Formats: sequence, structure tokens, C-alpha cells
Amino acid sequence: MDPSAHTYFLIIAFGLTYDGMVSNGHKYPNTGLLVTILCVITSEGDCAPEEKVWEALNVLGVQDRKVHWLYGEPRELITKVWMQEQYLVYCQVPNNYPACYEFLWGPRAQAETTMLKALKFVLMVNHRDSHFVPSLPEGPECNENYYA
Repeated sequence: MDPSAHTYFLIIAFGLTYDGMVSNGHKYPNTGLLVTILCVITSEGDCAPEEKVWEALNVLGVQDRKVHWLYGEPRELITKVWMQEQYLVYCQVPNNYPACYEFLWGPRAQAETTMLKALKFVLMVNHRDSHFVPSLPEGPECNENYYA
């Protein structure tokens, strides 16, 4: 990224092929938001309560039912677009009153990347090494598909 020259390079986040959404004839990258949600799900142990996802998104300035200048209406993006694209699964938790919902990785996310890559991404973003997560395998003998 070189703001002085107005040059930005977009990279694929740990293998995801989703490249954004079209709004007013422009294509805006929103993969970062998807990556954030996948990382929250991973850090919560395969499924994340809806409240945890919104807590993480609020830190980024993305609020439920409030139109965001880049992402539009985030609930629609998350629960409709990314579900339709099969990156996320959004489902009701059984036997709860009032109704509670949770997010899981969708089949497309599982096919394109691994939870190990998401965990490593979280560690990188938080400037941590994998020794902070004792269960995180190291070395070439690690089978990333184990975490998919």
C-alpha cells in the first residue's frame, strides 16, 4: 500500500476467492469482514454465537442493522449474501428461548481454506506466535485438512 501514490494492492486472504460486492456500479472489497467472521468462528471453537460475531464487528465500526458506508447493510451481507455464497452457515440454536443463533463455516469456506490458516491469521494480526496456542500444530508434518 502506498497512500501517497494512491496505490493499493489487494491480496487474497488465506485462499478465499470471494472478491467483494457490487454497489452503485463499483466493486468494493469486503473480504476483510468475512475473514473477521471466520476467525471469530474459529476462535470460538467451530461455531460462534451471534452476539460474539457482532461484538467483533462493532470493534470495526460495523453495527447490526446500521448501514455501513462500505459494506452496506451488514446483516443482509452476512446472513444472506455470504450464506448464499456458502461461506457462512447461520442457524438457530435448538431448544433455546428466546431464540439464539450461531455462525459456522460454510462449505465453500471449508473448501477454499482451513481453520489452521485462520488461526495463524488471528495470531499474525495479534502479533503473537503459535506457542500462545498450545494445541496449534507446528511444522511440515501438520495436516491442515485436520482443521478443515
